[in-house]
Amino acid sequence: MLQVLKKSAGSNGLMKKCTSRVYVKCFSPAATTLSINNGIGFGINNNVDVNSIDINSKTNNSKTNLSLQRNTFSSQATQASGEQRGPSLDLAKKMKTKYEEMDNAHLVIMANMDSPPIKGAREEVLKRHIMSIDEVDYETACNTFKKIEARNKEYSSIVTMPYKIGIFMGVTGGFASFPLCFDLNTARWFNEHFVTTDVPEVHDLETVLEVGSWTWNWMEPPLGQISFFLLCLQFSRAQIQNLGLRPYTEMIKSKRAQRVCSEFAMYDEEIITAYSLSDGLK
Repeated sequence: MLQVLKKSAGSNGLMKKCTSRVYVKCFSPAATTLSINNGIGFGINNNVDVNSIDINSKTNNSKTNLSLQRNTFSSQATQASGEQRGPSLDLAKKMKTKYEEMDNAHLVIMANMDSPPIKGAREEVLKRHIMSIDEVDYETACNTFKKIEARNKEYSSIVTMPYKIGIFMGVTGGFASFPLCFDLNTARWFNEHFVTTDVPEVHDLETVLEVGSWTWNWMEPPLGQISFFLLCLQFSRAQIQNLGLRPYTEMIKSKRAQRVCSEFAMYDEEIITAYSLSDGLK
């Protein structure tokens, strides 16, 4: 159903809404007949490119002018006309490749993305916010931003110590497990100082697999226990996140953001917090 606005002669130029129903009935694939409820009808040839159709119907004291726009969307017509597909060269040259070149609207949209947060966009938003608050140029705002960035990185070497210890232990333990399991000399040294179990006969230790079969008697308990312990920690961390609580990383970032916001209280707290949370701990 199409709704048409018509001007009535006796209404002082006011527009009234006139509802007209248009029915479409196809008699053949090549022709289509449209009829309006006042009895006017006409035929359209589908093989002809029709850009617009005008329907003029007279009522008692008014005239309704209904214009129907018809756009032809055909792959054959597009190929025949030779129209270019994809963006033009001028449009490609206008594409912004740096955050400082983007307008505020697109920059704010990118800065509000959280999966993952776009650090560069949040940095640029903070710089422009500094410009608007301090009424300074971009270079001066960048210098102020460097102070905020340095304050945000403070104590990073201390708060990241648990991660560094974990990395060291994981890498060292992973590589040390190979000689402890399969090297005969290392296995004998470890057994003499930490295990003191019976050493098999020489003919039972001729290959690395035979050595591994012997060392696995004492390697299996600690490796299995450590693996189970890490699995329990991972499960507990997932449940903590389900409760909305903050594990160590999120807690450190949140406290860091609060510290920076308190020191630079003249700027918007949400903008500084968003930047601080997107910045890593390194």
